[in-house]
Amino acid sequence: MSTLKEIRSEVKNNTGAKDPNFPPSRLNRIINLAQRYVQIQLNGLGMKKWEKSNVITAGLTADRYNSAINNVKKCPVNATYFPSILESPASITSIHVSDGLNYGVALMVDSACFYELLDNSYMSPEIHAPRFIRQDNYIWLAPVDITSATAYYQRIVADMVNDTDTTEIPAEMEEFCVRKAVLDIFEILDKTAKDTKAGIDADISTAFEKFVGKMNTEHAVTADKSKLVLQ
Repeated sequence: MSTLKEIRSEVKNNTGAKDPNFPPSRLNRIINLAQRYVQIQLNGLGMKKWEKSNVITAGLTADRYNSAINNVKKCPVNATYFPSILESPASITSIHVSDGLNYGVALMVDSACFYELLDNSYMSPEIHAPRFIRQDNYIWLAPVDITSATAYYQRIVADMVNDTDTTEIPAEMEEFCVRKAVLDIFEILDKTAKDTKAGIDADISTAFEKFVGKMNTEHAVTADKSKLVLQ
C-alpha cells in the first residue's frame, strides 16, 4: 500500500502542482476526495472491502409513514447509529431485524412501493420479509413489530492525514486515486487534461474485472491444493 507522501509526490510529478496554491494540506484533501471517488466506483462494482455493521436497536421509535394504515419503526441516520457511513444511494445493503422470537433481513425498496405495502392490510411486511427505505435522514422499517435491528452498510474509506498513512484502496486500484487527483487539479488550473471521469470509470471497471478474476483463480488454486492435502 502506498503512503500519503508517495501518492502526493506522484500527483505533484504528474501535474507540476508546485504552485503556492497547492500546499501539502490542499493536495492531501484532493487525494482523500479522489480515493473516496474510487471507493464509490468500486462499491458500485461489488467490492465488499469497506462493509461495516452496527446495532441500531436503541434508535428505533414507532411512527407512521405518510398516514399509511400500518405503523413503522424508524431510526435516524447519524453518527451514533451509522458511524462513518458512506453517503451514496446504496450504502445501506441490508438490515437484520427481530421481534424477539422471529428474524428477518430487511431489503430496501423505493418510497412508492413502501407506502403501497404499508397502506394495504393484506400486503403489510412481516418479520420474515421486512422492508425499509431511507428518507429524510431516517431509516423507516416495517413491520412495526421489530424490536431489534443491526444495519449493514458501506463505511467511508479512512482519510490519510500523516505522511506515513497508507491508503485503504487496494494496490491494484491505487493508480486511479492518482489519476482522479490529477484530473481535479487540472480542472482547478483550468488546463486541458488527457484523462476524463468517464475514462477513469471505464478503466476502474476493467481493472476490477481483472482483479476479481485473479482472486477467483487464486481461490481455485488454493482449494485444489487443500483437496490434495486432504487426499
